[in-house]
Amino acid sequence: MYEVEPTAVRATAVEHLREVAAEDRFEFGDNWSRFLNIVNDDRIHEAERSLSAMLGFPLEGKSFVDVGSGSGLFSLAAVWALGCIRLISTRNQWRARSS
Repeated sequence: MYEVEPTAVRATAVEHLREVAAEDRFEFGDNWSRFLNIVNDDRIHEAERSLSAMLGFPLEGKSFVDVGSGSGLFSLAAVWALGCIRLISTRNQWRARSS
């Protein structure tokens, strides 16, 4: 089991908040809400090209699991453009789920 000192966790959280305040980092939920306004076919097509190149095999008729899906662009590309028939897409971030 990996253990982390509570003070290290607090220091990391404080640093994260400082970076957000300085606009050096986004809060994911806020970023996701803004992202929904700019996602378009070009972005999905770029995700399709990137995912295809990374995998090196077709997804048509297959299942796809996108763990830590972030923006979800690979999930969109897998279903809409690459023909996967079953998708599990997960992002463990409460603000992302509420968007």
